[in-house]
Amino acid sequence: MTRLGWSDVALVEANELTSGSTWHAGGLCTQSWWLSSPTTAATSRKPF
Repeated sequence: MTRLGWSDVALVEANELTSGSTWHAGGLCTQSWWLSSPTTAATSRKPF
């Protein structure tokens, strides 16, 4: 918007900065839903 000449612009986020961004947001840690085994998915989340 600022590139189009707007000067009064506000950024609104849900919780913290980039929490409402798309799937490639920095720091994004998703659940391993693509894994076939629920045990494997749960194990892959433990370090986080």
